[in-house]
Amino acid sequence: DVDVAAERLRKYLEWRSSCSYGLDTPVRDICAETPGVQGQIATGKCYILKNRDKMGRPIIVVHVNRHDPAAQSRDELTRFGVHILEMSERMIEPNEDPEKQKLCIIFDLEAVAMHNIDYHAAKRIIYMLTYFYPERMGISLLLSSPVIFSVAWPVIRPWLHPATQKKIEFVKPAQLPDFIPPHALPKRWGGTDETDYFT
Repeated sequence: DVDVAAERLRKYLEWRSSCSYGLDTPVRDICAETPGVQGQIATGKCYILKNRDKMGRPIIVVHVNRHDPAAQSRDELTRFGVHILEMSERMIEPNEDPEKQKLCIIFDLEAVAMHNIDYHAAKRIIYMLTYFYPERMGISLLLSSPVIFSVAWPVIRPWLHPATQKKIEFVKPAQLPDFIPPHALPKRWGGTDETDYFT
């Protein structure tokens, strides 16, 4: 629908020009030097792999057990989320194959406890992906999901558009090579990428 697409574009441009999330500068200027972003980077909770998945998509990794909802404000976390998404966007070439213009997002759920689950953050990130980065998610891999996540998933799942729900896969580490080539997969998951993404 042309009208819907035009309205989404209008809202996207308004959002990028807005001074949101506790900032007095536009969202489009969020970067590693934005207040709060460096602190989030230092946790090692989320980063972008240097290589791509088998479909040619940039790969974002989120270690959920490294997230403490009480350690930062929602605005700080959102600034960090925008920074990560913008950095991954810069890896995408406009003239690339449409599938390569999407993202592969790995949510590492190993050793996750209930205190790591942040429903407010999940809802905000889902909103951003839906309205400001539409169709960017190619696949989301929920890795090593513990039994305790079965409590959180029924709460989070309805927030996702039905089309997005179909892009989500629950996987074990042994299944990652089905989606990511060995050279792009960190050594901790059986690949050959020895990059230290935590520093």
